[in-house]
Amino acid sequence: MVPLTVRSYYSLMWGTCSPQALCTAAGQRGYNRLALTDTDNLYGLWPFLKSCRRNGITPIIGAELTDPGQTHRAVSLVAYSLGITNVCPVKHNLYFERFLNPGRSDPPDIDIDFAWDERDNVLHSVLARYDGHAALVCNHVAFQPRMAIREAAKVYGLADTAGRIVAGRKAGPYRSIADFIERVRPDEREARALIFAGAFDGLYPQSSRAELLWELACRHKSGSNGPMQESLFSSGPDVPRPLFPPENELERRRHEFAALGFLCDRHPMELFADTLKNLQIVKAADLPGFVGKHVRIAGLLITGKVVHTKRGEPMEFLTFEDETGLVETTFFPQAYRRFCALLDHGRPFILYGRVQEEFGAVTLSVERVDRIGKVNA
Repeated sequence: MVPLTVRSYYSLMWGTCSPQALCTAAGQRGYNRLALTDTDNLYGLWPFLKSCRRNGITPIIGAELTDPGQTHRAVSLVAYSLGITNVCPVKHNLYFERFLNPGRSDPPDIDIDFAWDERDNVLHSVLARYDGHAALVCNHVAFQPRMAIREAAKVYGLADTAGRIVAGRKAGPYRSIADFIERVRPDEREARALIFAGAFDGLYPQSSRAELLWELACRHKSGSNGPMQESLFSSGPDVPRPLFPPENELERRRHEFAALGFLCDRHPMELFADTLKNLQIVKAADLPGFVGKHVRIAGLLITGKVVHTKRGEPMEFLTFEDETGLVETTFFPQAYRRFCALLDHGRPFILYGRVQEEFGAVTLSVERVDRIGKVNA
């Protein structure tokens, strides 16, 4: 009797053992053949084949295909011919037509996707094993200055304004914020964002951003669409210029982060150091030393992926980042239902949960989430 439905930990939410552990257990039980049928992938193929050989077991290669659009390579004739799979697609009418397209002149290729946070480990392993016979190949896409501005502007919803910035710049460097507004005509929201981002700091190194915002507000209040005063702070006798307090550097950085989504010279989590200093926050780099314990971490939400349990309940794997590194977290169904509406990408949060280690990976099983500034002690 041969088990034909066997999943390793490459089948998310279905398997928990490595291919090596499965082969070792099968050998101890006297099996001379063993199948590996992970869901929608063949990631465990090579360790499975090596472990079968080491344990004197005949491997049976397969896969449970639930999404043909993502698994067509597994049923291709190329994979069968290379010995990657042992199911003949011709015999079972499992044609992968992209490799059979007569209009395709280049040879078949099979790419493999890796988790982004494991990429460096994979590269190191391949380069070490095939030393002198493996190399990195990449494409570099370079933007001309005009296109670079437009592409960056799309991200922040300023595509039309970026075009006007480029067009206005052809007439020569901007001499002042007044000159910029006359040539580009940004709306008030866009102008405020540019001020907060520090776009005009080079034109006014002795002035605070609060002064620039005041000048902008005066113009907006007057409803003027005519030329702006070339002398930035000469707004006329009816609008006396107030005395501005010294600029708070921390508040300045926070506005800059809100406008850009990043800081040019430091990690954004440094902005919240005073808020976090008495909360016993554990840094990402120190997390492996707290396995099995409950801790608090603080970080920016970087990315995430929603999956479903066997019962169909949603849960999520989320990645957070502080100034020392990344933290992989798990929001099991109960935590996911409670906090999913609270989480926004690029925002800082404090997480409380239990540190766990599985297969060498350290993660945090989250039990509570707080926005920074609204912390439950």
